[in-house]
Amino acid sequence: MSFNAEGVEIIAKIRIIDIVIDFTVQLCKVLRRRMEKIMLKLKKILSVTLAAIVVLGMNTTAFAKQVSDIDTVNTPSVHYADDINGYEEFIFNDFVRTTDEPISKWDWGKGAYTVNGSSNSATLYSNYYFKDVVGRTFNFNAGSSNRITVDLVHKGLIIQSVVSTWTIDAGSSKTVKIKESDLDGKATDANYYFRFNSNPLGNRYSISGTFK
Repeated sequence: MSFNAEGVEIIAKIRIIDIVIDFTVQLCKVLRRRMEKIMLKLKKILSVTLAAIVVLGMNTTAFAKQVSDIDTVNTPSVHYADDINGYEEFIFNDFVRTTDEPISKWDWGKGAYTVNGSSNSATLYSNYYFKDVVGRTFNFNAGSSNRITVDLVHKGLIIQSVVSTWTIDAGSSKTVKIKESDLDGKATDANYYFRFNSNPLGNRYSISGTFK
């Protein structure tokens, strides 16, 4: 059988097409195997990621519960700091603090704030600050050791200023209803907290009572 030039060219083209088709099929098989391996790796990575998310979620839930438990305490104690500060005005900075500034606001929905603390010589502070102090009353009791000084401190962004001071003799108590004049010109809707010291400074003392 003989073919003319045109027939030979057609046969050559058919063979080329067969080769291309075969190559394409083989390439698809290779790509499919590689995709299967990639998908398997992705499944493993996804499984590990989901497991990590679950573990982190459990830890976050536990932490949130602990914070919630702390927030529900109705009688927090005063905060202890190992310094003595007799200044009427003092400045906080990010590195060295002369005192521990309260960072949490007391929720009046919990009722009265209760103070119950003692110190060998250091300054004590309420570990909450308060809003809407005008019209509210503190009833503080000094222990039998020494006379104490109670300072009402305006909580500024940088400068904390003592706006009023009261003295309570050892073994005595004092009840004071906060008036606007006790704020020394500071805003009535500002934040305030209490600072406690022995009088004179540096002696053993104790303080208890409520602010409501």
